[in-house]
Amino acid sequence: MRRGNHWLGAGQFRVLAALAAVGALAACSAAPPGRVAGWRRDIAFVAAELPRVHVDGLTGVSRPTWESAAARLEAQVPHLSNGQVILGIRRVVALLRDDETHVNLPPAAVYPLALEWVGGGLCLVAVPSWDRRLLGARLLAVDGHPTGQILAELRPDIPYQDPGVLAAAESDEVIEANVLHWLGVASSPRSADFTVRTVAGMTVTVRLAAGQAETQPWAARALGAASGLSAYFPRQRWLLTAFGSANLVHVPLPLFEQNLMDPYWMRVLPGGVVYLKYNECLDTGGFGGLAARTLALLRSHPAYRLIVDLRNNPGGDTEPFGTLVDGIRADPAINKPGRIIALVNPLTDSSATLDAANLARSTQAILIGQVPEDPIDEYGNDTGTLTLPYGGITITYTTKVVNPSKATLASPDVVVAPSLQQILTGRDPVLQAALAPPP
Repeated sequence: MRRGNHWLGAGQFRVLAALAAVGALAACSAAPPGRVAGWRRDIAFVAAELPRVHVDGLTGVSRPTWESAAARLEAQVPHLSNGQVILGIRRVVALLRDDETHVNLPPAAVYPLALEWVGGGLCLVAVPSWDRRLLGARLLAVDGHPTGQILAELRPDIPYQDPGVLAAAESDEVIEANVLHWLGVASSPRSADFTVRTVAGMTVTVRLAAGQAETQPWAARALGAASGLSAYFPRQRWLLTAFGSANLVHVPLPLFEQNLMDPYWMRVLPGGVVYLKYNECLDTGGFGGLAARTLALLRSHPAYRLIVDLRNNPGGDTEPFGTLVDGIRADPAINKPGRIIALVNPLTDSSATLDAANLARSTQAILIGQVPEDPIDEYGNDTGTLTLPYGGITITYTTKVVNPSKATLASPDVVVAPSLQQILTGRDPVLQAALAPPP
């Protein structure tokens, strides 16, 4: 998210996949000289320096607890692999409960799955093409470890203030090969057994090999398109479903998950609805023109309504969307009850959350959908970076509080959530609710 020259990160966590910078070290059988002393210096550096530079110091944790956690990790270093030390550092940093302060590392291997929380369970929405029966299945275990146990191991490593951030991180990290191995869940960093319950009620276990998702051409395009956003972006489902792959199949994509390579687009739907999809909050100069064309359509067709869809938008720059909000607010014929609707979901984040809140606050728009991932979003990713001297990894830390009152932003006026059956058939009850004639 950015306000003027200030960036606020897309509060999306989601990249312990990023631990590959030290993945080679973790695989080595012979530790380099000074390994224990090196990691201990890194831990001491984090413990001393991060509270000094973070905007709120030791927010979320007392100094004795912070120092005790760092000391315990230092003592454990001789008995841990390099990857486990990294997880330990993550666990210490997570005590700050600031989802904008995080470890930054290059992507690592992932399993060919995408998962989504549906009805209280993690369900598979993209799977290997050789086993389509897995679509919609609920994850039960990995290498014999129940899902609940895995999540209990993951949660202390995840920095979060809002439950949505935690849920998004869990769905992403449960397919991270290194993470599962370092946690002791998977016996190998290269393959694991996934046990699921299919939609037909069968319990099935399949062995999957981990691979580098970013080496796929479709994933490379996605990563390139996201290069201006937070290191957290894109999410696993976005990567695995947006562009297709010969090795993957996914649930049918509803309208809002199509054309994801375009940061924003607009079309007129049957029934006189102008549908504006806002995929990324990018300051490319093009959104102002699209907003102008949208407003012109609404002025020339007084019966047309506007649906602004911010679902799956990870954030970026807050300024472009302001042109649309200002245009709506300035025209009483457009800015009237029932004519403007915005759609949000758990993957609406950072600047997109602020944009949705601004639209709802400044105009007559109503919000439909589900609570955004980070509705409080207290800390902004106006950032600094610490580099650990030995491990070479970096930690991005927050230097700005953007929501000191901890107000809840962009809560939907009408809550609508898709069921698993609707997801599996590509139906979109949120859009259907928005398309319904106003009362």
